[in-house]
Amino acid sequence: MASIIPNHILQILRDRELTPNKRLVAYAMLVPGLPGDPVHELTCQANLELGKRIKELINNGTIEITGMNKHSTLNIKHH
Repeated sequence: MASIIPNHILQILRDRELTPNKRLVAYAMLVPGLPGDPVHELTCQANLELGKRIKELINNGTIEITGMNKHSTLNIKHH
């Protein structure tokens, strides 16, 4: 398997300073073609649909995003 992974990616994956979880994240980010997690795929699709709905409300003038508070919650003004 190592022969199909480029050397620069192998160096990252072998970095002893990275925790096993960080190595797994690096592998998932740097190696294309991995199958997706069904739960992640569903969540991603739901978030994309929500984003489209919010954009539609903004474009229609129904809402306006006026900022974000310290807890990363959007401040929304309804029209």
